[in-house]
Amino acid sequence: MTGQGIHPNVSALSTGFNLDKNAGRISFNNGQVYSLSGYDLISQQIAESKFFPDSVGPYLLFNQYANQGYMVDEMVRNSLLAKLMLMNPSSPEIKGRFKLVYEGFPMVRIYEVI
Repeated sequence: MTGQGIHPNVSALSTGFNLDKNAGRISFNNGQVYSLSGYDLISQQIAESKFFPDSVGPYLLFNQYANQGYMVDEMVRNSLLAKLMLMNPSSPEIKGRFKLVYEGFPMVRIYEVI
């Protein structure tokens, strides 16, 4: 053991960017452009997801309802926190381990561990 941990990469986004959904690129007003490995766009009722398996760039999580977004790495995208918020609560991966107590998607979900 090295005593060193692995830390996730998370970058908060503000306004001033454009998402090319088909090409999987995000461009900022300052001229920076990033290829994305995928995105989840969350609106009031649904989450729109797309993956770009040939890209090793960051993953975009963007809540359109709150106008709040993050560019995250694979560790964050595959975390239990992200799955509990983005996946269907009745999916087999969640349903057998968690009970949805309060549904406030896209802002909050409260689960009970079973």
